[in-house]
Formats: sequence, C-alpha cells, structure tokens
Amino acid sequence: MTKKKGIFDIQIEQPLFHVRTQVKKRNDLQIKQALTVIIKQLEVSGCRERTLYDYRTIVHYFIRELS
Repeated sequence: MTKKKGIFDIQIEQPLFHVRTQVKKRNDLQIKQALTVIIKQLEVSGCRERTLYDYRTIVHYFIRELS
C-alpha cells in the first residue's frame, strides 16, 4: 500500500464565489418590446405573413398566461 502524502490537499482562504453587495440595475426589454423587435426582424428577413401571424398569436397567448 502507498502512503498518503497529502499532495492533493488544498487550502482556500478566499470564498469560491464572489458575492455582490449592491443590486445591479437591469435594463431588460419588456416582452412586448422584444416581440416587436423580433417581428421586425422576421419581416426584414422575408418571412411569410402566415408565419408572422402564428408567431404573434403564440406570443400573445404566452403574455396573457403570464399576467
């Protein structure tokens, strides 16, 4: 049998995770704003009107369920 020499032992003096003390202000988009951006991108890329209608419908159902 081999002797354990402790070569894999470590000592950590600092915490593993950095903890924030201040709350970071977020500038996120609202769902409706994001939907508008995505619809515009789909229109520019030449997406069919039926696909745009389906996408709008699905997202509106999603928004309604969240509220």
